[in-house]
Amino acid sequence: AEQRAEEVQTVAYQLLSALRYLFAVRCVHRDLKPDNILISKSDGLLIKICDLGLSKILTPGTEGVNSPRVCTLNYRPPENSLSKAENYTHAVDIWGAGCVLYEFVTGSPLFPGRIELAVLQKILQTVPVSAEDHAAMKLPIPLESCNREPFFKIPAMYDYTMTNSKLTERMDQCQNLIEMMLVVNPARRINAKDAMGHKLFRGMKVPEIRNQLRMSARHPP
Repeated sequence: AEQRAEEVQTVAYQLLSALRYLFAVRCVHRDLKPDNILISKSDGLLIKICDLGLSKILTPGTEGVNSPRVCTLNYRPPENSLSKAENYTHAVDIWGAGCVLYEFVTGSPLFPGRIELAVLQKILQTVPVSAEDHAAMKLPIPLESCNREPFFKIPAMYDYTMTNSKLTERMDQCQNLIEMMLVVNPARRINAKDAMGHKLFRGMKVPEIRNQLRMSARHPP
């Protein structure tokens, strides 16, 4: 169990470090999901983000002409699920990373489904939604149908830690980080730099980024 918890820490930290690098060069991946994250154990635990077919360089002035619904449905943030969701930022990748981290810990996707509106409804019934965020984002689901309570407890994260206080504390920290990554309003969602400074990663060293980024001179909208 302790080894598993350390793997969660390492994968999460490397993923956030890779995202921080992408964001520094203004790249947004737009399709973060487990299939696009490769994990190698041949030379220590090492992750690689792959498949940048939907990635884009977010240059100033182009934020309002992005393609909606580019993220895979079960890892798609609320702001990318709306009918005219062209105005979004790197925060879409933070949402995807939060979903990936949850799935890595529990083995199951947090927001399963095949119909966009049903998945969006599940999201809004799971994460806390304030009246202010509901109005600002013009969410298509009535406020009274959204979750107005604190973030639910993730029981599957605690199955193997109930008898070990240190592991339980580590999973508490992991859940706290996931909650900060899955904030419905992207303006209040944690960024990659601040996420790397989360107490879950206390004492960890920033991993070396091996840049294998290859992007065409023309990027999808």
